[in-house]
Amino acid sequence: MLSKLLSLALGATAVLASERGSKPQTCIVPSHGNANISDTPAVHAAFKKCGKGGRIIFSENTNYTLGELTKMTPCIGCTVQLEGTIQLSDNITYWLKNETTNTPNITSETFPHLVYYPFQDTVAYLILKDWSHGALISKTGKGLIDGLAQAWWNAAAGQDPRFPKTLRRPVLIALDGANNATVDNIRMKNPAMWFNWVIDSKNVIYKNIRLSALSANQNSPANADGWDTYRTSHFELRDSHVVSGDDCFAFKGNSTYVTIENVYCQNSHGVSVGSLAQYPGVLDIVEHVKVKNITFAGSTSNGARIKVWSGPVGSAIVNDIHYEDLWVEDVTNPIVVDSCYFSSAYCATGKPVANITNVTVTNVTGSSTGKVVSSIICPEGSTCDIKLKNINIVPKTGDAPVYRCFSVTSEELVNMLFKFLTLALGATATLASKGGSNPQTCIVPSHGNVNVSDTPAVHAAFKKCGKGGRIIFSENTNYTLRELTTMTPCIGCTVQLEGTIQLSDNITYWLKDETTNTPNITSETFPHLVYYPFQDTVAYLILKDWSHSTLISKTGKGLIDGLGQAWWDAAVGQQILLPGTLRRPVLFTLDGANGVTIDNVAMRNPANWFNWVIDSKNVIYKNIRLSALSANKNPPANADGWDTYRTSHFELRDSHVVSGDDCFAFKGNSTYVTIENVYCQNSHGISVGSLAQYPGVLDIVEHVKVKNITFVGNGDGSSNGARIKIWSGPVGSALVNDIHYEDISVTNVTNPLVVDSCYFSSAYCATGKPVASITNVTVTNVTGTSTGKVVSSIICPEGSTCDIKFKNVNIVPRTGDAPIYRCFSVKSEDLGVNCTYPTVVNGTFKWPA
Repeated sequence: MLSKLLSLALGATAVLASERGSKPQTCIVPSHGNANISDTPAVHAAFKKCGKGGRIIFSENTNYTLGELTKMTPCIGCTVQLEGTIQLSDNITYWLKNETTNTPNITSETFPHLVYYPFQDTVAYLILKDWSHGALISKTGKGLIDGLAQAWWNAAAGQDPRFPKTLRRPVLIALDGANNATVDNIRMKNPAMWFNWVIDSKNVIYKNIRLSALSANQNSPANADGWDTYRTSHFELRDSHVVSGDDCFAFKGNSTYVTIENVYCQNSHGVSVGSLAQYPGVLDIVEHVKVKNITFAGSTSNGARIKVWSGPVGSAIVNDIHYEDLWVEDVTNPIVVDSCYFSSAYCATGKPVANITNVTVTNVTGSSTGKVVSSIICPEGSTCDIKLKNINIVPKTGDAPVYRCFSVTSEELVNMLFKFLTLALGATATLASKGGSNPQTCIVPSHGNVNVSDTPAVHAAFKKCGKGGRIIFSENTNYTLRELTTMTPCIGCTVQLEGTIQLSDNITYWLKDETTNTPNITSETFPHLVYYPFQDTVAYLILKDWSHSTLISKTGKGLIDGLGQAWWDAAVGQQILLPGTLRRPVLFTLDGANGVTIDNVAMRNPANWFNWVIDSKNVIYKNIRLSALSANKNPPANADGWDTYRTSHFELRDSHVVSGDDCFAFKGNSTYVTIENVYCQNSHGISVGSLAQYPGVLDIVEHVKVKNITFVGNGDGSSNGARIKIWSGPVGSALVNDIHYEDISVTNVTNPLVVDSCYFSSAYCATGKPVASITNVTVTNVTGTSTGKVVSSIICPEGSTCDIKFKNVNIVPRTGDAPIYRCFSVKSEDLGVNCTYPTVVNGTFKWPA
């Protein structure tokens, strides 16, 4: 079944030349030898066959054309030997589908052949995904990856290269999720965007690499960074030669333990820390970096550089950065700290918040184009601990060297860190603190005024007591959150909520100057929200990176109130599946949690979902009461109880939910989830999904147990029970496995048992078929009533696997009719009931009366 899914998803049809009989197995990738025919299927097939411990060879004197999304995966203990040339198609019309190159509102949905990374609007179509102990090597040194970028550079002429909003140019190669990967003796040339995008990786080595970005006309290779690392640690680059059109190397957010040594950088913007602090509410960290023995030459504009955004931005920590033994030849700005990384008008809208500590620049020699050899413009009011030693740069103008400085300090680290945290968190409220005992207790004060935000006091409490202490929100007290509130740190802490936390419903404030019907709201327009690209999600109450901690109400009076009515009224008439005209925030976000319990807390009236649990593990919710009830005809749209995403080992039990959408939704990469003893009223059910929404993305949901659930419908035709929902259209793929619903009671439910493989409009679904593998799904012991005669609708994706079994299903239609089990792409004998099948007329189902 899995092989069937992969065949559908990857389309690997080419025949491999395989050398059998020995270990490791070797796959020689064939080529059509025709630039108009894609070799991607053969590449996919090679990795499928030899990617686990084998050897994959791209032959010498052979051209391979990648005319579609190419994921080189798996590569677990494999060696990829590149001796020929891999060319990425320059058919821009194909890559952008029906979009023109000047379309301003391209979204990720319009890129069915690319993988989209929200950070800096990045796309890729050659991805080395989840490599582990793998190597990409050329023994002859002839191996080449060619982006054929001239067409892209021509199309991009005239754009602001920092924000290519009108044309998303793909990076040449993305190393995504790697652990212990080596890239050795490879050449790369002419990327449409960056050469190398290294994300969510660790223990990576590049060596003996030659990069070259050279235009054949006046249209420059904008943004041709050599390497951009992001959320990556323990990275090495050495013994390499770079001719680029932008940064030779850029350490972007959360790049740590990086070593760059013996590298030649020509036509570049330098080896840069950053850009950092671009996104509101996001803290970027770059630390433990060593840059040694670097040559900057040939029309190079910068050398050693730190660049931080200003404006309505985030914050940054830069620490333990060391540049040593640098040679600069005819460089415009040999040493730079830039705290206005964008236009001066944009920078004027806000100051950067940055903590720059323990940065040294030692042994720099050579020449500059002008008299200014160093420009250290630090963020005003922030820490800037930079030391220069043995600098001997001679201006080619014959002038004496000038060192420009602004806001440079050299205070002790403890004072600087305190100063940074005060700026970043705005913690100005005084705490009532019970000192002298361990753990420390902070009682959060309240202004008692809905027009004055208590957020600073909350931030101050977590700063003071979040590591091992206790934080109390007092009984009979209202706390108003009128700005972005991030409850962090919470490491071994207990948060006792006995009062009421209210989230401001001042929509005008949250959306800044945007009106509620503005169609093109972007993350930049939300300075007071954190933006999650998945399903266009925003939040302003976030429990960030909690570890072994608890949120509890001992009295049961603790309440989090989203004051959602104003948002629901504003959202009237929207398409609720894609609320592009009004981004309503989720009520409560648990982001990056490990070992966290939420107990005996009530929540009501969220603007969007109640609970958004992302990138977390070992989480327990118990004794929770959720209620979403509108005071007028405008429903609480999208009021899911819980949405889990990239989360494992999650439990929900002993809880009561009155919602306006899913009682619970297991979204992509939710695994090992248990839901037990939960009452769901007015809901859309407990749903696997929706899945497969995004092109090029595989969503996995597996190892789920749902037991002892009561579903009570409201009779309006909208309610569901046990449900799986898959997108159709230009979408991704899904793997659903080991899902078990057991002991389910349904009362007046419209659709008690559902598999929906057209999760959007029928017109959208008609544009493509879903790719899904549904295996080992059981539904056991279901009793109760349905509003109509159709008690089950199992509409599986055509041509995909659908292994679902019913046992002891006894649902009685309230109409008095015999129950009907509608089925498509699944057999009665497999399902365990007598199916009714449709006839299909022009793609439309016609069901028997």
